[in-house]
Amino acid sequence: MGVTVVFRHKICEISFQGEKLMEVARVGKLYATVAEMANQVQSSQEVTSIEQEQEVELWHARLGHVATSRLESIGKACDDLPKQAAAPASTTSLCDGCMKGKTSVTKFPVSVRGNVKTTQGSLRFDFYQGLFYFVVIYFLKAKSEVLDYFKKYKAMMENQLDARVKYVRSDNGEQEV
Repeated sequence: MGVTVVFRHKICEISFQGEKLMEVARVGKLYATVAEMANQVQSSQEVTSIEQEQEVELWHARLGHVATSRLESIGKACDDLPKQAAAPASTTSLCDGCMKGKTSVTKFPVSVRGNVKTTQGSLRFDFYQGLFYFVVIYFLKAKSEVLDYFKKYKAMMENQLDARVKYVRSDNGEQEV
């Protein structure tokens, strides 16, 4: 016989092997209680280096195989990440997932110019010093909407790329850039 949980009108009763452990009252739609772990680790000094390595590897995999420096910065910014998970790993070995993800393949040949056919003709994309340009098209009803859409686009690009927009190339309201 294991743990038994019984819900009655606005009360939840939890028992183990016939012995009543706790009774919790319902608050709104939730049964809430405060519990404390009996075997909680008190300080990082009590954790062995092997357990710490396992914790780092576990969170490294959970967060999509992020770099250890990124894991440390996440640990500083987040209260819920265990301290030993955010500690720097002592080994610099790559896990299997990272090794598979970092395998190299031969690249496509780099072209200086790319041509794209559209319904209005051919659009030319120049690549300056090996840099690629992002092209996003918004369909606007009036030219007065341009500033609002540019602000949204700028915020989206700065958020996604984690960098500021340095240059804006414009044709001063003509049809093509």
